[in-house]
Amino acid sequence: MRPDGTATRRLTDSDQNDQKGTWSADGSQVVFSREGALFRIAAGGGRVHRLVKLSGAAADPAYSPDGKLIAFDYRAPGSSVREIYVVRSDGSGLRQVTRLNGLTGRPAWSPDGRRIAFQSRVGDHFEVFTIQADGNGLRRETHSQTDVIQPAYSPSGALTFARAGAIWLEQGGKERRLTSGEDNDSSPAWRPK
Repeated sequence: MRPDGTATRRLTDSDQNDQKGTWSADGSQVVFSREGALFRIAAGGGRVHRLVKLSGAAADPAYSPDGKLIAFDYRAPGSSVREIYVVRSDGSGLRQVTRLNGLTGRPAWSPDGRRIAFQSRVGDHFEVFTIQADGNGLRRETHSQTDVIQPAYSPSGALTFARAGAIWLEQGGKERRLTSGEDNDSSPAWRPK
């Protein structure tokens, strides 16, 4: 679709639930989830390729800035635990990144591709954490008494998230509210540079 909303084009032709598509860095590919699995398709349409063979539920794919890796959250069959995994964009090299044994999801890459932000349940609410792409350096980024969800990085590397119906920005250990929260704001997203 063009920025003005014209020229929409359907990429997949399936009666299944295709959702949460994400663009590769160069705009040539789209990865999406379908019925708990991850699939890739050329941006112009064509044949759909299953990215990785897992028997559980994979969701929320996110391409790394260089397009070489895809982070996603995964739940094994019969489990309520979700963790963050990373796979190469060709479907090889699958590895688990987090081991928090809880509800962990919504991965988002830092602009330099070094860290992945995500939300994870702590007690009775969600907080935002970051971790290096290799699984080291886990850091809790927020400390709240209410849900902090849907992390996203700004192009400059500041971490944003939704909390109490507002969008917040965290940089250098300081938080700043970006929206009033009057409209139950969520899912922060930034225009690329």
